[in-house]
Amino acid sequence: MPMPAPKKVVVIADKYISFQTKAQSFSSGLKSLGVSVSYLVSQETDFQPDLFEGADAAIYSGAWIHAKDMARIQKLTSVPIYPWIVSDAWVDAGYAQLLNQFDHTFSSSRFSLEILARDGVDRSKLSTLYEAVDTDFFQPDPDFSAKRELKAELGFSDDRPVLLTIGGDIISKGAPSVIRAIEAQKLWDKIHYVLLLNPKANNLLNQKLEQLKAEGIPTEELTILTELFEPTRVRQFYNLSDLYVAPCRFETFGRPLVEAMACGKPIVGLQAGSLTETNVDGQTGILVPVEDIVTSRAETRVDLFGETLTYRSDQPIPIHFYPNQEELGEALKLMLDQPEKREQMGQAARRRAVEHFSSKEIAAQFLEWLSAHHRDELGD
Repeated sequence: MPMPAPKKVVVIADKYISFQTKAQSFSSGLKSLGVSVSYLVSQETDFQPDLFEGADAAIYSGAWIHAKDMARIQKLTSVPIYPWIVSDAWVDAGYAQLLNQFDHTFSSSRFSLEILARDGVDRSKLSTLYEAVDTDFFQPDPDFSAKRELKAELGFSDDRPVLLTIGGDIISKGAPSVIRAIEAQKLWDKIHYVLLLNPKANNLLNQKLEQLKAEGIPTEELTILTELFEPTRVRQFYNLSDLYVAPCRFETFGRPLVEAMACGKPIVGLQAGSLTETNVDGQTGILVPVEDIVTSRAETRVDLFGETLTYRSDQPIPIHFYPNQEELGEALKLMLDQPEKREQMGQAARRRAVEHFSSKEIAAQFLEWLSAHHRDELGD
C-alpha cells in the first residue's frame, strides 16, 4: 500500500545566497505539488519549534562544513533532517562522521557523492538529488527586451556575440582559461566577454588580471561587473548572452550553468566534475577535454567555528581541473562561427534543464524517495 504524500516539509538553508536560491527553488517545487513548506534560514534565524509542527521531514541546503549546524537543529526536533549538500575536493573526517549520524544525506551530483563516500560518509546513506532550478523564472526572453536594455546599459552598440561567465569566485569558474583562449584565437574584436562576480572576489580577479597582463595578454576589452547576485538581474545577463562559458576548475553542480541552460543558452564547459552530468557534449554545448589535473595529498581550511581542519590522503586527490587550451579556443570559435548550431544547442539546453533540474522535477524526486524510504522502514 503506497504511503500518503507528505503534507509538510521544512526547508532549511544556510545563509549563503547560493544555498538559499537552491532551497527557495526547491520550496516552490514542493508547493506546486501541494506540499506545505516552512522555510528557515539557519544561522540568521533562531530555531522556531512551530515551523516544525506537523512536518513529515526537513531538508537542509548547505555544504558538508555545515554538518555541525545540521546536528544542532536535529537535536531540537524529532522531525528527521536530511542534509542536502555540496562538497568540494575533500571532506573532513570528523564532519563525515557527523553526516553518518543522519538517516540519509543527499549530494548535489554523482561526482559529489563519490567524494563524500571516499572520505568517510556511509555510501548506503547517500544518494544524489540534483539542485532545483526554477525554470519558470529562468527562461528565454521572448521579445529580447532584457537583452536590448542591458546592451544599452553596457554600451554595446554592435551585434557581436556576448560570452558570459558568472561566479562568486570567477577564477574558479575558468575565466582565465577563457581569456587565454580568446587571445589565442584572436577573437577580441569579434565578441564581448562579460564577467559578473561577487564584490568579495575582486582582489582575486585583479591579481589574476595583473598576471595575464604580465604574460602579454590584453584584458582591456573585458566587461567586468561586481555586484550582488539579484535573481532578476542575473536572468537579464543570461538573456544578454549568446554563449555561456565556464570551464570550471572544480564543480559539484554548477548552478549558473544550469540557469543559463534554462534561459536557452548553450554551454562551453569542461569534461570534468558535475558538468558531464548536467550537460550532454555535442547536444547542449561543448565540453572541452581536460589537459591538466592539479592534485594534493594535504589540504587545510577553517570551519565556521574558527577551527582549522586538516585533510591528509595516502593517494593524491584532484583539486583543480584545467582545459586543453587549444581545444577550448576551437570550441569557442566553432560556436561563434555557427549561430544556427548555437540556437539548436540552446534549445536542447533549455529542454534538458526543464526535464532534469526544474523545481517541480527535483521536488517530485524527493517526495518519491521519501515515500519509498518510509515503506522500507515499515517493511512494506
